[in-house]
Amino acid sequence: SSTGSPSRSFSSFNNNNMSEKKIAVEEGEEGVADIPQPVDVQYCENCTLPLEYCDYSGQTDKCYALLKESNEELFNELHGNVSVGEAVAEKKQKKPRGKAGKAAKQKINADKHITVKRTKRGKKKFATSISGIKSFDLDLKKTSKMISSRFAASSSIVGEDEVQVTGDITHEIEDFLTSKFKDVITYDDITIILKDKK
Repeated sequence: SSTGSPSRSFSSFNNNNMSEKKIAVEEGEEGVADIPQPVDVQYCENCTLPLEYCDYSGQTDKCYALLKESNEELFNELHGNVSVGEAVAEKKQKKPRGKAGKAAKQKINADKHITVKRTKRGKKKFATSISGIKSFDLDLKKTSKMISSRFAASSSIVGEDEVQVTGDITHEIEDFLTSKFKDVITYDDITIILKDKK
């Protein structure tokens, strides 16, 4: 009958799958094909979101308080052995929210930046200038001496926040600064500009 046809079709498809799995095992593959296992998702009784998303509910303090009261062991597993207030404060510090937090972060990044420029002097001579060192609260004179010693080149301070070095050390200075001041300067903080005068 027409109503029985879909069942027979499904049964045939299911048997084919089982045969393929059986062949795979007989051919020496380890075990049967992986079958996705259901994930046990635990939901917050306050905001009804999964526990991992309570931070985005706008009711984080209430969510944390309820979880600690109802299942302190799970709370400690997710947030550590701390109070509700400490857990909420830690999340706020790690995730600045809103336009104000984003703007402040952009301002900090904009204020702290190093620019390395290479200029050509004559046919085969170059000079390298490094500006923005003081924006990372580094001593300009000491840094200039370090650079001069490291690259065996003469260096001088030009203006309020610029060190000029003889020779082309544009790419080497990048590695030097990020290594010497690794807790302060990263590769993202440095821009290299190659400018050749004809």
